[in-house]
Amino acid sequence: MALLSGPRLASAKGEASHLVVLLHGYGADGDDLIGLAPHWQDFVPGAAFVAPNAPERVPGAPSGFQWFPISRIDPHEMRKGIALAAPRIEQFLDAELAELGDHVGDCPASDISEQARRPGEARWFCVTWWYLEDLARFRSERGKLAELQQRAGWCTLLGMKTDSEMRIVFDVDIHVGNTVYESSLQFPAHFPFTPPLVFPRNEKDRWSGHQYGAGGELCLEYGPDTWTPDLTAVDV
Repeated sequence: MALLSGPRLASAKGEASHLVVLLHGYGADGDDLIGLAPHWQDFVPGAAFVAPNAPERVPGAPSGFQWFPISRIDPHEMRKGIALAAPRIEQFLDAELAELGDHVGDCPASDISEQARRPGEARWFCVTWWYLEDLARFRSERGKLAELQQRAGWCTLLGMKTDSEMRIVFDVDIHVGNTVYESSLQFPAHFPFTPPLVFPRNEKDRWSGHQYGAGGELCLEYGPDTWTPDLTAVDV
């Protein structure tokens, strides 16, 4: 059984004390996720990141991988697929932990439930955000924002980051005449079912009488009462 492989990012503080493993979804690959790792390093500077590719190519999609075939959305078939994929993932995790050794507790992945209860040893947990669950939407939102910058002279994208609650945030300068409004576009945890928010990057700035909360969130055309999931951040 060949060992899984994929892109990785070394710890920001030299020798790693933690390991973060990012597992992609159906039809994606490790490159879709490893780009998030630099945005998380400030939160876990001692962690190494790895995003292995699933073992099989998706038929008809040479750039995508699958952990197991999905012919139909059937819970019983899904459970069979998970059972099929688990040994490959456990083998990969065991190898990664053996490479890092005592720094992360050196516990086998197959003993997760027992080892996770022991103080000072490895911890395993599963987290997810909308941009991990729906990579196609994440790529689409990034692409539409880049297109907006290219065609509109008033919008300058400065970069993407994650905030303290792991929400995606784009820093954007909005040019109106001779004034530059230094803004942040924040994607909420429940996007696309709730709309993105726009704030001044300096939370003390007040640009109008339609700003609310400590951070000065702008009241825009699309809010919780008018937003629908087919709209995008560009519409905001």
